[in-house]
Amino acid sequence: MENHGKRWRKIRFRLLAFGVTMSILPFLLLGYFQIRASKTDLQKAIQKHNMLVAHRTSEEVARLTENMTGILKTVARLEEPQALEGTWEENKSLLFSVLKMSPYFEEVSIFSQDGREMARVSRREVVAREDLKPRVEVDLNNLTKEGIYIGPVYLTADGSPVVDMAVAFENPAGNLLLGGLRAQVSLRSVMEKITSLHIGQGAYIFMVDGEGRLIGHEDFSQVLKHRQVTASAAVRAFLMGVDGDSLPVPNRYQSYTGQEVLGVFAPVQGVDWGVVIEQPLDQAFRPISLLVMKFLLATAMVIVVVTAISIYFGLRFTKPIEVLEQGVKRVGRGDLNYVIPVEIEDEIGRLVTTFNQMTKELKSKTDKLNFEKERLDTIVSGIGVGLILVDQVCRVHWANPHADKWQVNLGMGQQCYLAVNHQGHPCPGCPVTGGSSDSFGEEILTWVMVEGKKRYFRHRVYYLAQAGPEEPRFLEIMEDITEEKEMEEAMLQTDKLAAVGLLASGVAHEINNPLGTVTAYTEYLQEKRRSNSLCQLCESGEFDQYLQIIQKQIGRCATITRNLLNFSRQTTDRIENININNLLEDALLLLKYQLDRKEIQVRKIYTENLPLVKGDYTNMQQAFLNLLTNAVDALSESGTLALSTSGRDGMVEVVINDNGHGISEEHLSRIFEPFFTTKPVGQGTGLGLSISYGIITKLQGQIQVASLEGQGSTVTVRLPAETTAGEGHGEEGHNEP
Repeated sequence: MENHGKRWRKIRFRLLAFGVTMSILPFLLLGYFQIRASKTDLQKAIQKHNMLVAHRTSEEVARLTENMTGILKTVARLEEPQALEGTWEENKSLLFSVLKMSPYFEEVSIFSQDGREMARVSRREVVAREDLKPRVEVDLNNLTKEGIYIGPVYLTADGSPVVDMAVAFENPAGNLLLGGLRAQVSLRSVMEKITSLHIGQGAYIFMVDGEGRLIGHEDFSQVLKHRQVTASAAVRAFLMGVDGDSLPVPNRYQSYTGQEVLGVFAPVQGVDWGVVIEQPLDQAFRPISLLVMKFLLATAMVIVVVTAISIYFGLRFTKPIEVLEQGVKRVGRGDLNYVIPVEIEDEIGRLVTTFNQMTKELKSKTDKLNFEKERLDTIVSGIGVGLILVDQVCRVHWANPHADKWQVNLGMGQQCYLAVNHQGHPCPGCPVTGGSSDSFGEEILTWVMVEGKKRYFRHRVYYLAQAGPEEPRFLEIMEDITEEKEMEEAMLQTDKLAAVGLLASGVAHEINNPLGTVTAYTEYLQEKRRSNSLCQLCESGEFDQYLQIIQKQIGRCATITRNLLNFSRQTTDRIENININNLLEDALLLLKYQLDRKEIQVRKIYTENLPLVKGDYTNMQQAFLNLLTNAVDALSESGTLALSTSGRDGMVEVVINDNGHGISEEHLSRIFEPFFTTKPVGQGTGLGLSISYGIITKLQGQIQVASLEGQGSTVTVRLPAETTAGEGHGEEGHNEP
C-alpha cells in the first residue's frame, strides 16, 4: 500500500491519470447526462400515458355506473304502478327482464317505502318468498333526497366485491318515498371490462374504495385474498383527497408488492372509488438498460485507446521532470555543488537553469549563515551570562555553555527550578508559572553549589512574543553575582565593624562598673581569708550574698559582650520571623553608654501584639542600629530620641525622630549614596545609611527621611508584615528606659 502511494505521487502516474480522466470523463459525463435525461423523459412519458389510461378507466367506470343507474331509473319510471301493485310472479318477471338489461347486475329487487323487499331475483340462486329481507341495505334518507343511491362496497359470501345501486319510484306529490329498485352490481365484471384497455409494459390496474380496500384488480385473486394496498403512495394520496394531476413527476415509490414503481390514480366521478395504475421500474426502464449496456461497451473501447496514448506521451513528458527530481534530492541531501544537466530548452529546461542558479545562491548564503552562527556562538559564549530557553512548564529546551557550567544538574527536558532552587516547585515570583506579566525582567536571586562553593545568581525572565506554538516562549538570563554578593557582605561587615569600633568605648565603660564591683568584693573576701574570718562570713550568710553579687555583675558583663559579639559576627542570611519591638530594644542596649553619656531622653511608643516581619535578624539590627546611631550623633546633650511602632495596611511602620541639628536640603537627596557623609573625617564611613537602605529595600520595604536644618529629622521605615503577631526572634530583648 505504501509503495502504491509513492507511485501515485509521481508526476508520471498523475499525468497518465489526468490524460485518461480528461479523455474519458467528458464522454462519461455526456453519456451520464444523456441517459439521465432520457430516463427522466421516459418517466414523464410513462406517467403521462398511465395518467391518461387512469382517467379513461375512471371515465369508463363512471360511464358504466351511470348506464346502470340509468337502466334502473328508466324501469322505475315506467314500471312503478306494476311494481308497487303487482303480484309476486309479475314482479319476478319484471325483475328478470331488468337483470337481462346489464351483465353487471348480480341481483335485482323491489322494496317498499319502509325498505321491505317485495320481490328479488338473482343470477346465482333461486330466491323464494320467505328469503325476502325485511329491510334492504339502502340509506332511505339519501335515496329520498337524491333519488339515486350507490352504497359502499362489500363482499359476498364467496368474497367477491359488490356494490348496491338503488333508485326511488317517482312521487308526483312530493318527496314522499313510495319504494324503489335495488341492483347488486359485480365489480369483478366491471374490472374485466376495463382491463381490456391498453396500458404500459408490465403495468397493472386496480380499484380501491373510499376506505382504501381493494375492490378490483386485473388479477382478481388479489381481491379474493383481501390484499392490503394502502402501502402504495398513490392509494394514500387518493384517500387524502390529493388531485391526481398534481402528483410529482416522476411519482416513484415502493408499492404494496415491495417493488419500486411509477404510480398514478384517478377518482371515479359519482362514487368514492379510485382507479390506480402502477408500473414496476425494471419494466419501465428496460429500454434505458439496453442503452446503458451499449454505452458501457463503447466506453471500454475508448478507455483502452486513450490509456495507450496517455502512457506514450506521459513517459515522454515526465522524463525531464524525473531528472530534475533526482537533482533536487541530491541538493536536498546537502550536495550544494551539484549542477543538474539541461537537456531541453522548454519550460522545464528553464526551470532547471533557475534551480541551478538558486542552488549557487543557496550555497553562498549557507556559507554566510555558518559564519554568522559561529560568530554568534562566540559572542553568546563570551558575554559571561547564562542563557536558557524554557517553555510554559519551565522545561529546558536549550542552554548556552555558561548555564551548563553553572547549573551542574541542568538537563535538557527537565524543569529548570530543579537545578536552580533545589526544590520541587518553581521559584517564588517566577513569571513563567503564575507570576504577573509585570514581573517579566524583574530580578530573582538563587544560589547553587558549584565545585563545592556556594555561588549566587541573578535571574531575569523575558517573554518571546514571536515564538511558534511548539517552541520555547521564555528566555532566562543568568548572571553570576557571587563576587557582588561577597562585596556586599564585606561592606556589611565593614560597616558592622566600624559600628563596633564606635561602640567599643561605650561597652568598655559599661563593663567597668560591674568589674569594679567584682574587684571590690573580691579584695574584701581575700582580706577576710587572710584574717581567718571566712568562717564567720559563711555562718552569717554574708559569703553567699557576696558571691551572688559577684555572679550578677559577671552576668551583666557577659550580656553586654554577647550582644556586641552577636552584632559583630559575620553571618549568612537566615530568614526568620522578627519582633520589631524587641529588635529595637536590643539595638538601644548597644547604644546605652552613648545615650547615658549625652543624657539623651528616649521616648518609646510601642504597639503591643505587633505583626512579625520576615528577614535576617542581624542584618535588620544593623540597619536600625545605623539609623539610631545617626540620630544619637545628631543630638546634643539632653536631647530627645522618640521611637514608635505600629501596624497598618499589611505593613509594620517604625518612626525614629530626633530634635538634633537636622540635614540641609542640599545634602538630603544624597544621604543614601555610598561613602557620602557630613561627619568630620574619622567619625564616619559614609556606608551606614546606604547599607540600611539596601537591607530594607531587599525585604520589599520602604525608608523615607524628612528633615529641616536646625529642627531635627524623622526616619520612617515600612516593612511587609506577616499575617500573625507574636514575639518572634528577639524575645529576650530588654525594655530598659
